[in-house]
Amino acid sequence: MTYRNKMMWLSALALLLLGIYSLGPLLTSYDSRRLNPHPWLQNVDAGSISKIEFINQEFSLIRSEAKGENTQQQAWSVAFESEKFPADSKKVEAFIDRLAYLAYYSEAAASPDSWGKFSVDDRNGLKLKIFSNMDGESQETIVFGDSLKGSDRQYARKISSDSVYVVDDLRRYLERESGYWSDLAIFPEMLSIQDVIALEFITKEDEQFRFRRLEEGLNQIKWSLISEEEDPKAVDLEVMNRHIRNLIELRGEKYATSDERSNSGITDPHAIISFETTTGNIYRLRIGNKNNRQQVYVSPRHSQYTYLISEWRLNTVLHPLQELLQL
Repeated sequence: MTYRNKMMWLSALALLLLGIYSLGPLLTSYDSRRLNPHPWLQNVDAGSISKIEFINQEFSLIRSEAKGENTQQQAWSVAFESEKFPADSKKVEAFIDRLAYLAYYSEAAASPDSWGKFSVDDRNGLKLKIFSNMDGESQETIVFGDSLKGSDRQYARKISSDSVYVVDDLRRYLERESGYWSDLAIFPEMLSIQDVIALEFITKEDEQFRFRRLEEGLNQIKWSLISEEEDPKAVDLEVMNRHIRNLIELRGEKYATSDERSNSGITDPHAIISFETTTGNIYRLRIGNKNNRQQVYVSPRHSQYTYLISEWRLNTVLHPLQELLQL
């Protein structure tokens, strides 16, 4: 390479680098506009949302007010098949916050012809209808589509607009069924093994088995099987604790609807488990039929609802009991 050619090549390279340097601020500014999040639902406030309808899954989350002695507490219900059931308000409130502060990052398309590409069309999209009581009863319907690979964002569009936007990914909420949002704890969550002092098990054949907790000295606890005909019989403490823990932590998979309750068998249960706590409260659980999805109907006495729980979870309660009774 001659000296002249070398100088020309270096000059061209210098001009190229100068051009890149000059365009740098413009490119940076453009990327910042694309990546900088902006509020997408300006008319939606977390405190004003009164109802959220999951159109694809055919259920709704509905806000109600439960008045306490000194304050008004917000409560949520899950509504499906013309019935309302208690919701897990912590889960709902977390979702409401994510929804109210939903951000968009860029506009992916501006034509209905592109909806199918991003799965925000009527056939493939997940539809969410938001009701707000800020100014009357306004509504906003959103169609959520595919997630962007390798990111925490997804495509979505408002039904009032043709544009498709890149927004925060909410699929972990949107794909949930009604059971996820329901408060399905069978017994109060504050109960512990130490709270239970007596337990009774009644079979379908009216066999009754009673257990009583006894305390002998400092931190010396034992459980005994009580019988009118025989002296108390000590039972394995570890197995009893396993039975009690699985019992008080029992959770349903879903609420039984009116159609399902007609086949529940709760009025003629297969078994009844009762237990008493140190505060004198008595809890009773009636165990009914099994459906064709390996779920069992149960109904606690302190609740107006019938639950469906998985058979395997119920067996974590029954098997230790059967082991203690050698049934």
